[in-house]
Amino acid sequence: MTEIKGSHFIADEVIAAIAINAAQEIDNITIVTGIAEGFVEKFGRKQTRGIRVEQDEEGLKLEMKIIVYYGINIPEICGKVQDIIIKQVENLTGLKVISIDINVSGINTQSAALDTES
Repeated sequence: MTEIKGSHFIADEVIAAIAINAAQEIDNITIVTGIAEGFVEKFGRKQTRGIRVEQDEEGLKLEMKIIVYYGINIPEICGKVQDIIIKQVENLTGLKVISIDINVSGINTQSAALDTES
């Protein structure tokens, strides 16, 4: 019996969902989502729920926007986000992650205010 082989393609939305689910395991961050993404997507830059995915023959390039809680070491938390996303995306898709750019677009000071009121 001969085996029939074909190809497969994993949609950017699937990769984005995996990355977002992975990042949500990290405490002290919020993934940025919003109306602006829909606006950007209409003008040709594909972005899904706070993350942008580019696929080419070399592998995947991801970009994610987050908000970090006040008092958290930003480079350290960004490294944790990158590590968990690489692990999950590569494990579940078999695709190589070339880069993950983490853009810290804000700081959540409300959590700090709640801590001082306690």
